[in-house]
Amino acid sequence: MKDASLETSLPPPAGTEVPQHIDEVTPAWLTACLRHAGALGTGQVRSFTHVRVGQGKGFAGHLARIQLQCDEPLPETPHRLIAKFASEQDVMRGMMADMGGYEREVRFYRELADRVGVPTPRCYLAHYDQERKRFLLLLEDMAPAASPGVDRGLSLEQARVVMEQLAQLHARWWNRTDALPWLELDDDTIRQLRDRYQDFLPEFVAQFGDRYPTIARVARGIGTVFDQDEWVDDIRAGPRTLAHNDMHVENIFLPTEDGGRFAFIDWQGVGFGRHGIGDVTRILCMGMRAELRRAHADELLRCYHDKLTELGVTDYPFRTLKKRYREEMMSMVIIGVLAFAAIDFEGDDSVETQKVLGERIEVAVRDAKVSQVLALVLWLIRIMRFFRRLLGRGPVKRL
Repeated sequence: MKDASLETSLPPPAGTEVPQHIDEVTPAWLTACLRHAGALGTGQVRSFTHVRVGQGKGFAGHLARIQLQCDEPLPETPHRLIAKFASEQDVMRGMMADMGGYEREVRFYRELADRVGVPTPRCYLAHYDQERKRFLLLLEDMAPAASPGVDRGLSLEQARVVMEQLAQLHARWWNRTDALPWLELDDDTIRQLRDRYQDFLPEFVAQFGDRYPTIARVARGIGTVFDQDEWVDDIRAGPRTLAHNDMHVENIFLPTEDGGRFAFIDWQGVGFGRHGIGDVTRILCMGMRAELRRAHADELLRCYHDKLTELGVTDYPFRTLKKRYREEMMSMVIIGVLAFAAIDFEGDDSVETQKVLGERIEVAVRDAKVSQVLALVLWLIRIMRFFRRLLGRGPVKRL
């Protein structure tokens, strides 16, 4: 995914560099950015105020809401912006850089946002300096739209809206991902993901195993699968589509009584997904209260499937969707291990968020009897390896 153009999205104003923190942003810098985006004309930003948002919630970047005071604004000149910088946490910043997350989000807003098929914030600047790891997005502030919040979770009606929007995203790109080679995970990236998981697994089990025994048991089984080779082929199996890959309630904005519009945010994980089921599974299991999910999961899966079918996806039976939904629970365990080990949750609210998400994953994985699915996967792997040896074909090539 190397592309030198990412390093020069906008030359800094004379004598300045791309800010790495909100305290480095200046009126002159904001003026240059908004003019570059065609949102200010000959006017200028006279001054601004800012507040940090999302502190301690484990985001892969640190965020600030900027309130602008502009001379001669145009009708499209924003009054507020969200500035998104690279994470201040060393582990998270390193992981996002290694996995191409910052680079991927910049390219998403430059190349995909206007044709992705679902609403996103308007982007006024997308900059990533690969060598110096300087990352900055200036985005539309979606307020008064808002996330429902992790603790409350999605209501049934909100979940229906999200299912239909996800179906629009997935149907638009169903078996049409060849034109996006920069989103393909190369072997090095897959290896880094596997190695990080294996490195974090003992710490996760030691810290959270008693609290989340089902997750810990499945996590250890996944570690065994990762020691094999066959799972690599499954990652790239079709049908494939474009997926958000970080689908949780904090990344969904919904209209409120005060207005606003729907949007998906935080596209650092955008990439290919098998059937797109990862997005569906994560938002149903992590974004809804367990009792609501239990009562309405089939209904919501049917809502998603009906929309896919309406939009022309004909090679995806509902029974396959339900099977993939159950299997995809394992990816939530992988996410849990990586996130809980890498993210430094700070403050009472953030600790509570971590607890809520952990409990929802634990209950969802237990409800779906994922341990049984994983035992079957391990059994099938052993059978496949036996027949390869019997036929003299040897093991699958290791990463």
